[in-house]
Amino acid sequence: MFNLDDPVVHPAHGVGIIREIKKQFILGKEVSYFYIDFPYNDLDRVMIPVDKAKELGLRHVVDDKTIDEMLKIIRDRKGKYLDSLEDESFHKRHREYLERVQSGDILEVAKVYKTLHERSKAKDLGLKEKFLMERAEKMILGELKYAKGITYEKAQAMIEKVIAS
Repeated sequence: MFNLDDPVVHPAHGVGIIREIKKQFILGKEVSYFYIDFPYNDLDRVMIPVDKAKELGLRHVVDDKTIDEMLKIIRDRKGKYLDSLEDESFHKRHREYLERVQSGDILEVAKVYKTLHERSKAKDLGLKEKFLMERAEKMILGELKYAKGITYEKAQAMIEKVIAS
C-alpha cells in the first residue's frame, strides 16, 4: 500500500513522509509500523500500525484533478463554497470546521480555509479560528507541494496568487 519515502496524508496531521517501516514486539506480538515524519507540522514523528493505516485514514497525496478542484474552491469569488454557519454559535461552528479539517478530505479542508480566509478579511479571527485556518493552510500547502512536486515556498506563492486573483 505504502512504501519508504512515500508522501502520505494523515487526516489529523496533514502530509508526512514514510521514513521507516519497522517491526516491533508489543505484548509478545510482532507488529509492523510506518514511521512518518511530518516536516510541516509540530509533530516530529508518528508511528502508525501498518495493518491499521487504512482504517485510520492514511492515504496517498491527491491527484492533479483533485488539486485543480481544491484551487477552484480557494479561487471562488461567488461564494459558492463558503459555509453558511455564520448564524451558528462559535462553538458549534468551530466543532464543525475542526471535524471537516480532521476528516483528511482536502476539498473539505479547502472549504474551511476559504471560509475562514474570507471571514478574516471582514473581521479579526479569534485565536481558535486563526489556529484552524493556519492548520488548514498547512494541510493545503503540504498536499500541493507533494502532488505537484514543487517546493513549499512555491506552493505558498501559488496559493497567494490564487487568493489574490
